[in-house]
Amino acid sequence: MTKGAQVNPIGNELSQLLNSLDKIGKINEEIGDTDVREKMSKAIHRTFIEPVGSYELPDEFGMFSDEANRLVKSALESFINSVIPKIGSAGLASESERMDAFQDDDIESSEGMYYDDYFGYAG
Repeated sequence: MTKGAQVNPIGNELSQLLNSLDKIGKINEEIGDTDVREKMSKAIHRTFIEPVGSYELPDEFGMFSDEANRLVKSALESFINSVIPKIGSAGLASESERMDAFQDDDIESSEGMYYDDYFGYAG
């Protein structure tokens, strides 16, 4: 989202999500597996980027344990619940604006991880 001095309206929430995923990944290395990344990315797309009204987060994200899947779901729910109310007021009316805000190369976790480390990149 590097567009001059523009501040990402969901930057804090994205950073918190990445930090939550870092914590999960310290114990559950599979969080970086392709299957997990694809499932988490699908969840973000269907809830935030291109919302599908009837979509509900799954209970299974490809993690190796029920507890790890629950932690991932909880992290995604926290992010989604905090950014959805901001869509209108934050100038994120279009799919491309939401995609740009989510795929912000300037936002990193405290461990130095970026959105694409956990969700891949969608062009």
